[in-house]
Amino acid sequence: MIKLLKNAVLFTGIFLISSGAFGQNAVGGKIGINLAKWGGDLDEAIGFDNLESNLGLQFGGIFEIGINEKISIQPEFLYFQKGIRSDTEEEFFGETIRVESSIVLNYLF
Repeated sequence: MIKLLKNAVLFTGIFLISSGAFGQNAVGGKIGINLAKWGGDLDEAIGFDNLESNLGLQFGGIFEIGINEKISIQPEFLYFQKGIRSDTEEEFFGETIRVESSIVLNYLF
């Protein structure tokens, strides 16, 4: 996984350097999914040991502006979601209660 990430960063860097060298404008997009999961040292102690990842969406756009042959600016925006969900059953005065909960956070950068 880390080797794949290193290769992706290297390829992206080479692509941006070579495309910026021509001083041209470029438009592009990004799209993907996010399966982030929250966690920490106290999850079991406070009853959060059954959290599952919640499928989130990611998308955005980039615009590369060539200043000259060696310098370009790349403004971009990115929208993505992160979240968790939990299904638990608890005993409450002899009755079993099932609780389903979900938290979704939306980000725009």
